[in-house]
Amino acid sequence: MPAHVIVTPDETRTYTTNNADDTVSAFDIATMTTIATIPVGDGPHGLRSSPDGKTIYVANNNGTTLSVIDTATNTQIDEIEVGKLPAQVAFSPDGKFVYASLNGDNAVAKIDTRTRERVSTLPVGVGPIQTFVSPDGQYLLVANQGTEEYPGRTVSVLDTDNFDFVRTVETGAGAHGVTIDPTSRHAYITNTFEDTVSVLDLKTMKVVDSIPVGSMPNGITFSTQAAGIAPTVKLDLKMDVTDGAGMEH
Repeated sequence: MPAHVIVTPDETRTYTTNNADDTVSAFDIATMTTIATIPVGDGPHGLRSSPDGKTIYVANNNGTTLSVIDTATNTQIDEIEVGKLPAQVAFSPDGKFVYASLNGDNAVAKIDTRTRERVSTLPVGVGPIQTFVSPDGQYLLVANQGTEEYPGRTVSVLDTDNFDFVRTVETGAGAHGVTIDPTSRHAYITNTFEDTVSVLDLKTMKVVDSIPVGSMPNGITFSTQAAGIAPTVKLDLKMDVTDGAGMEH
């Protein structure tokens, strides 16, 4: 069962986690063919590429580890113990650190990518799931989804310099996907059990808009387009928003 998919920084390959068979598939974008099937840890879920594209870090959601894939050889080169039920990872812009949400520990782990060791763990809300580092490297955002029976409604904001808690912001029921615009001004959070997307102003740390979308929004990403066209947040739903104070939806 495919879980998450990413595109490498050079836009030549995609990598997809296959949760049911503990593998990651690598595809050539030009030919749309499979070039490798890579065994990883237990229940791979979220994954992200390092900024230089040399490694892929994979959160093994049924276990306690992150798998590290070498993109030159398309093999797993390391498996790092981080904590219970890692769900997603996020890199610092310089690639020196990676952060993993630990759904089973209600925490986030910080990993040094040079030593490939966990260096710290910080408590967050209940059921942390998606995580994202602002492009300016200042903040790490973690969506606290909770469960369907007891949904979480918050995003934890962490300072990356000191790896310290900044504040908790209430968004909506089942906070799940997180992305941040290229200017690091606004974050967008999908609220899975409320069918909305919250817009968080990262200067005031306040939600400035709540956008109705389709049923159970999940992942969300920010795509830049041609010069003169505003970046657009896109889900697998009917939604387009432009960045800035005059947001459209």
